[in-house]
Amino acid sequence: MDRSYEYEDDYIPDDYEPEEERGYEYDPAEERGYEYINEYPQGVKCQDGLILPLWQGTDELSHGDRVGRGVLYFFILLYLFLGVAILLNKLMESMETITSLMKRVSLPDPESGKTQIIIAKIWNQTLANIFMVVGSSSPLILIAIIDVWGNGVYAGDIGPFTILGSSAFNLFVTIGVSAAAVPIVKGGKVTNIWSFVLIAFGSMAILLWVYLSVGFISYGAIETWEGVFTLILYIIIIICTVLVGKLPKDQTSNDEYKSNFQHYKLIMVKMGFDNPNIEEYELLKKVSECGACRKPNSWAFYVMQATNKIAGRCKQQNLETLKMEVAKTATVYDKKEETITLVMTPVSESDELKSKIDNILMGANNGGGMILSLWTQQFQYLVQAESFGGPTVINWIIHTVTFPWKVISSIIPPSAILGGYLTFIMTSFLILILSTLIVDINSSLGCFINCKESILAFVFISIGLNIPTLLSAKHAAMEEETADLPLFCLLAGNLSASSLGLGIPWLLCSIYWEAQGTQFIVPVGDLGFCLTNLFVFGLTTIIVLFVRRCCAGGELGGNKVCKIITFIVFLLFWLYSVIMFTAEAYGFIQPGF
Repeated sequence: MDRSYEYEDDYIPDDYEPEEERGYEYDPAEERGYEYINEYPQGVKCQDGLILPLWQGTDELSHGDRVGRGVLYFFILLYLFLGVAILLNKLMESMETITSLMKRVSLPDPESGKTQIIIAKIWNQTLANIFMVVGSSSPLILIAIIDVWGNGVYAGDIGPFTILGSSAFNLFVTIGVSAAAVPIVKGGKVTNIWSFVLIAFGSMAILLWVYLSVGFISYGAIETWEGVFTLILYIIIIICTVLVGKLPKDQTSNDEYKSNFQHYKLIMVKMGFDNPNIEEYELLKKVSECGACRKPNSWAFYVMQATNKIAGRCKQQNLETLKMEVAKTATVYDKKEETITLVMTPVSESDELKSKIDNILMGANNGGGMILSLWTQQFQYLVQAESFGGPTVINWIIHTVTFPWKVISSIIPPSAILGGYLTFIMTSFLILILSTLIVDINSSLGCFINCKESILAFVFISIGLNIPTLLSAKHAAMEEETADLPLFCLLAGNLSASSLGLGIPWLLCSIYWEAQGTQFIVPVGDLGFCLTNLFVFGLTTIIVLFVRRCCAGGELGGNKVCKIITFIVFLLFWLYSVIMFTAEAYGFIQPGF
């Protein structure tokens, strides 16, 4: 079936009246000639997708057929969300490898003052986390680009409302869950306050700018300079945030080196006890190839934790777990005293140990070869019950459901090969394919159940694609000593998705249409209402977080009552946003945009 509305530049309705005789304001969207041609309401499209054709017979569906097709496509969307989550694990693994490149540098020891050679990261940690945040937001950004492409370079509903729905979900639900997840014994306070202020108000500034550009500056249209300015504003906010959040290089490098040194030393001790007859060369090689996380924990670390949990994998271990396992293993081998001595040895007191750990750090964080054993190991994990938590019924069910996605993920080379770049490219391409399928299935689902694409995108797609973000932020809030990482990455994710997910496709479309001698039309109604609602409640959320800093001891956490109240208030913000947007989209309220 054709589109439910067609775009015809030369179309003039039979009942056309001059602007001054119509009795209502001129809407630039009318320049495109939105022609209503069938029984489906505006905002519901029944057409072939970019990849998937539309299931035939949509114009003569019984109630039962609509329900049946709707349920089927609903579960297909859920399965695609699962695939994106599993591939996101691979993407984060590659991005962590890329940003963990290290080099040998000479720095003064802060304790002794003597010059020492340490292994330090090339990437700034704040910039690395922003890069990872953009990666975790890539499905949202890709959906926005695919939407306008599949819509014939016209403004669509799926892309913008997926972006705004994701921002609302993360601002209200994810931050609320994170605030409630922080244990009372831990502090949920942001330490780098100015970096937090910049990223928080920067994410709000982007929303305000988008609203002004669509609703006031060039009402109902986007011009090229507005798209360019959106991206420039994003870059300025990121640069300022990185500069403000930057700690002294010597202090940061020394702290990270000591943390990494301790981390890999524990891994070496654990593997040594598990393999008592292993040769030293093989031991060092296994530790280098183990793929354990770098320190400090990055956003990718928590996303991988979350997506491993979704996939039913048991793979990630943190420093505290390793410490406990080392102590247990030491007791078994009756070498507890020797083990604890090795684990607690300061960096400077054992040159031989330092040399070994330094070589491990360089090898583990600068993958550049073809380690085929790691690639084959990915396939071995598919049939090893220990890799998915043991041979229980529930674990087998989860493993069976996720097995096709795990096979696809295993075909992609591990990030230790060629520095993670090949893994990054292949995974990004597969996520692009899945994002296209999500757009196609969402449109078909809306057609079958007569539901507007914007509603499905704002609620359903945004939740499905942000479950990994929700779990990641929750884990980070529980495990981190401060609230910096979870709050910074959530707000940076909203900033990146809004700036790139709206800025890039709108810039490309405006360039295209201006080359044709016309404008890129963006209907203001639903979008303007949604932006206004999100800006007002988003700003309120940030103010509440600052108030909590004073009355609850931190932006996250606090006593039980405070955590419950925060969660309920933020959840009500989200529910109100969903209800009001749905009511506006179906004409139950008239905001006047």
